[in-house]
Amino acid sequence: MVLDVRSGIDTETLLDDFRREAIDLLLELPALQTIVIDEDEFVRTESILESGLRELRVGDHCWWEHRGASARWLVPVVEGVVRPVHDDVLRAPTRSDEELSLPALVVADVPMQPDRRRMLPGAPVEHLVQGTQTSSRPYPVISDSRWCRYRVSRAARSTDASVRHCSMSFAAPGGFPPRAGETIS
Repeated sequence: MVLDVRSGIDTETLLDDFRREAIDLLLELPALQTIVIDEDEFVRTESILESGLRELRVGDHCWWEHRGASARWLVPVVEGVVRPVHDDVLRAPTRSDEELSLPALVVADVPMQPDRRRMLPGAPVEHLVQGTQTSSRPYPVISDSRWCRYRVSRAARSTDASVRHCSMSFAAPGGFPPRAGETIS
């Protein structure tokens, strides 16, 4: 796609904004593999780890991904070590305004309001974690005391609280993502 920019727009700033968005779009939309912005090419590659997790790469950035029945859970990895997410939003599949305090990116199949900013009121979230306990790493989010220490100071919104509650009810020891600093093959 080629876009013409109207006069008065700082094209370098606009292109820099596009570059920042490219990595997220490649994570959120699995059918999209390459984005080219001016002279810069962003390519997503994917491989299966021995653990059964997928490793996604865009340039120097890496994530481990667990795919459940209705959601994909991703954690950033730096030099083979998990770095939990600190602030993010529900992605359905692109970013919404639903803040999440989970230590993983969540790309989910959930009913959204027409403007795609919020989930429909009362929409169920249980299906986001169902079926994940059968994977080789049984569960897609940090469990036990690691979970409890994570972002407890922030008041959770209702969607965040619902997803977190469902996550804890399905939690199993040794779940995904591994604890911060843990490595897997």
